[in-house]
Amino acid sequence: MKGQDRELLHQNLHCIADFLSLGHRTPAKALPPAPEVLDCQDKSLLIILVPQQDSSCAAAQELLAKMIGAINIDIEKDCTIAEGFSIPPFTGCPGPRGIIIADKTASKSLSPGPNNVPIVQIHHPAQILKDDGLKRPTWEALKLLAAGMAKNANNAANDGGQ
Repeated sequence: MKGQDRELLHQNLHCIADFLSLGHRTPAKALPPAPEVLDCQDKSLLIILVPQQDSSCAAAQELLAKMIGAINIDIEKDCTIAEGFSIPPFTGCPGPRGIIIADKTASKSLSPGPNNVPIVQIHHPAQILKDDGLKRPTWEALKLLAAGMAKNANNAANDGGQ
């Protein structure tokens, strides 16, 4: 990972932490006010959507669901979606098995998050709808995340069996 990419990811992670401490909402559905702490129990993936122009359009939400489905995760059942600039703390659960930050760039490598949870940055779905050339780097980043999540799951299974 280049220094510039690392710095951008570092800045985004701090922003995400600040945002999630304030609450979350799902872009497609209105939710009651979010708790101070994010409950991601039984959710395998946390998706942070950094606000963009047209980011809440139905087409962008549909594309996000398809992208997440392509790595065999059901967005409705297995994801917590937060829109904003930071990640709230997790309580009452082990936390997500992976974190996606949807913003203006796509990662070329995974970054370890809290509890060694893999974090990857992808292009925001609203941007992909405007530029087909962003599909490939986003897909590559999602494959990295899926591999990181599988590796962590295998490690946990092996550790649990000892």
